[in-house]
Amino acid sequence: MSHLHPFIVYAFFGMLAGSALAGLVTRLPGLSPEVRRGVWWVPLAVPFVLYAASWAWRWRLACWVPLLAGRGFAGVFLAWLCRAGTVLGHVLAPFFAVSLVVGVGKAIAGAVLVGRLRRHFRPEPDESRVTLTLRAVAERMGVRPPAVMVVPRPVSQAFTAGLMHPVVILSRPLVEKLDPEELEAVLAHELAHVGAGDHWKKWLAATARDILLFTGLSPSAFRRLQAETEAMADTASARVTGRPLALAAALLKGYRLGTAGGWWQLALDNFSSLSGAGELQRRVEALLQGSAQSGPRAGKGRWLVPAVWLLTGAILVPLC
Repeated sequence: MSHLHPFIVYAFFGMLAGSALAGLVTRLPGLSPEVRRGVWWVPLAVPFVLYAASWAWRWRLACWVPLLAGRGFAGVFLAWLCRAGTVLGHVLAPFFAVSLVVGVGKAIAGAVLVGRLRRHFRPEPDESRVTLTLRAVAERMGVRPPAVMVVPRPVSQAFTAGLMHPVVILSRPLVEKLDPEELEAVLAHELAHVGAGDHWKKWLAATARDILLFTGLSPSAFRRLQAETEAMADTASARVTGRPLALAAALLKGYRLGTAGGWWQLALDNFSSLSGAGELQRRVEALLQGSAQSGPRAGKGRWLVPAVWLLTGAILVPLC
């Protein structure tokens, strides 16, 4: 338990401080989409980074900062933080155990299920309109075309899954509803995810979210991270195809078709993004407003990501 409690404390206060800092930073004007997304990785990753660092640097003492602070108010306060952290660790330990089992189990189940889908469903033929469209868009985007499968029962209408080898998965009802321009926009969106490595990054972020679920804060940070990720892919699709309205129409069609529930949806949650009505409305409105505008400028504010990391670490190092 002496090794478990520090992680619980890092997770609880790391999520709290990281979420607050990320919320403040993303309110700053002029941030590029890459920075906005990177900032929301902070609350999900800080607990794991700090815990790994504590092992790498062999912080064996219960709390080392009071030794540096000496006696007085600072030493008493930091020693109180250590005792409070120990109590918090004992209280949250059962909840963390459940979150850990669920998180690791879902991550493994999702990866295994994607492998089973690959073996059960064959990729689309080379001459199919889905494959031809995907290859044409991939060439324009400079992305290596992944495998693409059309499945009869949708877990999500369109998503990209896999770890080392991504695969674009579309539902047959969606493919039948989309016109050529809408299909091109959807595939450009998914290829933007492939180019950014979102297929394995989402799996990693969802696993961290589930393991940190006992804090009560990880779902919110994960939703913000996914919102920024989807916005970047939407922008890339609109820029490549030049038809943001086509993607907006495809999003609405996919939402109306719905998705199948059950354990398939739960297992593939680490890969597929299920947007609610509010998030869908925000995405469609952004596409409509951006239809006559250029893409967002990149490159500003990149220094903010390491600054947030350093500030969060400075806040948390006094804790056990």
